[in-house]
Amino acid sequence: MIELTLPAGSFECALQAFKWGADAVYLGLTSFSARKGAKNFTIDELSVIKEIASKTGKKVYVTINTILNDEEMALLIPIIRTLDLLRIDALIIQDPGLASVVRSITPSLEIHASTQLAVHSVEGVKQLAELGFTRVVLSRELTLSEIEHIRRECPDISIKVFIHGAMCYGFSGLCMASNILTSRSANKGECSQICRSYFSNDDHRSIYPFSMKDLSSSKETIRTLKEIGIDSLKIEGRMKSPEYVAAAARYYRLLLDEKPDDIISEAKQHLDTAFSRDQSGGWLASYDKESVASARTTPSLITPAYPGHTGVSVGTLYPYRREHNGLYEVRFTEAAHLRDGLMVLLEKKGSISEAVKFSLSEMYDLSMKKLTRTESGEKVLIRLPQHISAENPVQLYRIKEHDATLSKEAKESGREFRHPAALSVVLCDDSVTVEISGLPEWTCSNVKQTLPLDIQDAKKIQMVKENIEKVFSQSDSRYINVESVSVTYGGTRELEWLFIPVSALKNVRRTVFNNLDRRIEEAINRPLGKMPAVQQKGIRLPERDSVSPIVCESVFFADLAGIADRLMRGEKAENLLKRIDRYLFVPLPPVCFNEQEAIGYLSQIRSLTDTPLLIGVNNIAHFSYFSDLSYIIDIYCYIANRESAALLSSMKPDCLGAYHWIERKIGDTADYPVVISDAGEDFTPLLFISRSCYRYDVLGLGCKGCTRNGHWEVTQNSRRYSVDVHNCITTVSEK
Repeated sequence: MIELTLPAGSFECALQAFKWGADAVYLGLTSFSARKGAKNFTIDELSVIKEIASKTGKKVYVTINTILNDEEMALLIPIIRTLDLLRIDALIIQDPGLASVVRSITPSLEIHASTQLAVHSVEGVKQLAELGFTRVVLSRELTLSEIEHIRRECPDISIKVFIHGAMCYGFSGLCMASNILTSRSANKGECSQICRSYFSNDDHRSIYPFSMKDLSSSKETIRTLKEIGIDSLKIEGRMKSPEYVAAAARYYRLLLDEKPDDIISEAKQHLDTAFSRDQSGGWLASYDKESVASARTTPSLITPAYPGHTGVSVGTLYPYRREHNGLYEVRFTEAAHLRDGLMVLLEKKGSISEAVKFSLSEMYDLSMKKLTRTESGEKVLIRLPQHISAENPVQLYRIKEHDATLSKEAKESGREFRHPAALSVVLCDDSVTVEISGLPEWTCSNVKQTLPLDIQDAKKIQMVKENIEKVFSQSDSRYINVESVSVTYGGTRELEWLFIPVSALKNVRRTVFNNLDRRIEEAINRPLGKMPAVQQKGIRLPERDSVSPIVCESVFFADLAGIADRLMRGEKAENLLKRIDRYLFVPLPPVCFNEQEAIGYLSQIRSLTDTPLLIGVNNIAHFSYFSDLSYIIDIYCYIANRESAALLSSMKPDCLGAYHWIERKIGDTADYPVVISDAGEDFTPLLFISRSCYRYDVLGLGCKGCTRNGHWEVTQNSRRYSVDVHNCITTVSEK
């Protein structure tokens, strides 16, 4: 069965998700999470959620989907081992170095690739499978046919797809806007949501040009994903409320279970009221462009006038009329209740709207009889806050239901999860040996302890075996739960004629478990062994902006098709590409939806020049391109720690160097296996790389007659930004 995974930004969210139909939740810890603004989980809270999940057949995934430096990696080691003891179902990871560490120290702990890795192609998925990832959360910018192609070509790895919630303007993991403009990195869980702020365009109108509509999947889309063979469906929203999580879990559970349409429709109303912007089918169903040459016909994916929660349209608010004595007339198209939270969007100067929110505190019929609720189709009178003046008919939205507050879910007993283990107790004439098995290998696996025990002759038959099983099944350990106890006797007397005080057995048990806990704690906190000294390979790289392709310096990576075409027409490669050492540098684009075409163009470039090529790897997929070509690890691979450097520099034979993670200052990299270079103090990467076409989605211009290229400018706080479309991919950069 396809898995339904809900976000859990808090303990209550996780409980609501499980209650209303989620098969799994994904959540973050109080550190190392891509959603620092969520409440997130302490280890103790996570342990309780894991216990609840284990009793109900649910799964718990922990997100550590940020880029890590060396100090943070060291701090994470005890956490990773603790999560392994908690039998977390998988870690969702962005940093390749962390994936390498997890495979090394906790090989039984599954790793899933975060959407932050920007994987959107067959080769990307295959590379992650080779690195030990058992599931890939695909980029949200994929169409159903592209997902189907990946599923068909990659049958042996689990695939997860987003089906609902907020969509980022830029590819997740490639977005630098927040860091560049506010010094808050989206790759550290600090995103300031620049895409939800307004800019002025070429016409000096204020708009939200980068604010995406929310994704909402239909019954048909869900059915198609099931038929394709997708393993898991994911809903966005770790910053959202428990009410949202409950409503989302219920709605999509009803869709998956193919319940009647009227029940599904009601559930959708509750979900949209809990939180929703303007909605679309996203890339899954509202983007009908399957190739660069095809034309789009679907509505815009952008909400340029207002970026926030709009809820559900419930009617039309009409202008004030004197005879209504301060009340406004509304024609409701949905039922409404007193204390519902309502909103109107009023036009401001420019092209953006101002949201005015209020509670429905008074409601009357046209004869001035007080009402507590009204049905669809009725005309009623309501009172607005004094500062609202509606001069034209406007849409009225419900953004909160009067009875939206959920009853608190019981936290069971608050019992924490303990790793299951088996005990073997061997009794001799004057001692007892306790062996504990079933623990992860890094804890020293089987732990055997022999302790003295005063065993006397009994005056009557004793239930020795039963007493031992009962005493030792009650664990004093902070870390394990005893699931089975086996008892054997290796002494010379008859077992049932032995007398062992229960208090003596309990003392042995406490000693055994205290010693066990001490050993486990030592193992949890054991640092990684110092990596052996290595001879650094590679060369010091020049500042990154000095080696961007001459023909496309503004985006920092190569237009493979354009360069191949110009070489075919006789231009010299040296006039198109910059040199690094004796090589012509070809930085590969981090986004490429047609890999075979890209590989073909790269092959053409290679054949049309006598100078050897050096490719810049900007996506995990690129490691599959031409194993005999020299390469560097370029700016979008985020080398921030030694483990990532070691892993990525070993994936192809000839790595000539790497650029350090561009969002942080370079530290001491003397012990890295590859030479690490700074991109340069003045290097400013792109704010966004987006599949949303600015010309189509913002300016409202159709594809007919379009060259699939264009240039515009926007401003914000006196800062100017270039918006460039090339082959239907939009990039935004600071001028």
